[in-house]
Amino acid sequence: MLTRSRAKASSSAVWRVAGSGGEWSTGYFVARTPLLMADGTSKPIKQFIPENAILHRDETDLNGPIEVQIVEAVFERSAILFELRVAGQLIETTAEHPFWVVDRG
Repeated sequence: MLTRSRAKASSSAVWRVAGSGGEWSTGYFVARTPLLMADGTSKPIKQFIPENAILHRDETDLNGPIEVQIVEAVFERSAILFELRVAGQLIETTAEHPFWVVDRG
């Protein structure tokens, strides 16, 4: 089930992927979304600061290596959020956030 929510803060941490030719890897997450840190702990993306080390995997290669990446910038914006319920779990997302579907990409 998909429902539209009011505008809320969403945050994004930005990092460069090693060997990517300088491309940015980023995504908008609800500010309270926890991400995995390089030391194995997690914290909400709204608490990130530049120089934090996170664990990253190329989203186009789900079997690829998990690598440590350094956050270079963090920013916040207001966006319309959608609430997506899948198998009883709530996912809050922005309209432009991509989702990976097994065997479909």
